[in-house]
Amino acid sequence: MAQFENKIITQYYKTSLTDRYENDSVNQEVALFISRFIAENPQSFVYPFKQVFDKNLLLLNYSPDRKLKFYTFNVSAGGSMREFESYVQFKRGNKVITHALNDRGFIKAIRQTQLNNIPTYFISRTYIGSGCVGAYSIQGAQI
Repeated sequence: MAQFENKIITQYYKTSLTDRYENDSVNQEVALFISRFIAENPQSFVYPFKQVFDKNLLLLNYSPDRKLKFYTFNVSAGGSMREFESYVQFKRGNKVITHALNDRGFIKAIRQTQLNNIPTYFISRTYIGSGCVGAYSIQGAQI
C-alpha cells in the first residue's frame, strides 16, 4: 500500500504548480487511479492513506463506528466552482464493498445514531457553485 501511495505522489503531486487550472488538471486522473485501486484491494478499507491525504490528493471521512469509509476527490477542472467524486467502503460479512456515490458534494462529516436498533448514518455535504453560491445537504443511510 505504501508503494502505491509513493507512486501517486511521484506521478501527480507537484509543489510548484503555477495556477489553479494546472492543479485541477490532474484531479480526475488521481480519482480514477485511487478508485480503481481501492475497488481491487479490499485491504484498503483499513489502510489510512496518510501520505496522499497529507498531500491533499484524497479526503477521507469515517463513520463514528468506523464501519463506513468515505473517499472524496476534488475533480474540478478550474474556476471557482468545485465538483467532488466520492466512494464509500463497508464490510458485508467478510467482503469489503466499494461503491461510487452519485452525489457530487463535498462530504464534510458523518454522524451516527440508532434508528429501530439499526445504525443510521447522516452524511453532510456542501456544494460550491462559485465563490458566492453554495448549498448544503444531509443524507441518511443504513447498511
